[in-house]
Amino acid sequence: MTKVLHKDTVDSHKFWCPGCEEHHWFDGSWTFDGSYEKPTVRPSILVNSNLAHTNPGSKLCHLFLTAGMIEYYPECEHALAGKTVPMVNLDFKYGK
Repeated sequence: MTKVLHKDTVDSHKFWCPGCEEHHWFDGSWTFDGSYEKPTVRPSILVNSNLAHTNPGSKLCHLFLTAGMIEYYPECEHALAGKTVPMVNLDFKYGK
């Protein structure tokens, strides 16, 4: 079984973003279909650069998770902007 999500807390899940090369998360505010192998989450997930004062390397990342695929909006500030890529297998080594 390939897992692409990690349940972080009771109401929070994390996944690896290959565009930002860091973990992103969503919580119970989003609709999640329950699949840890090919998740779909709605609405879109926005990681905003407004926190650049606490994390100077942060960039804008806006995406949809659909059936285990990451669909990046063109406005993303990384090399995968406008592309669709498969979610990353966490290999049960989450956080390593």
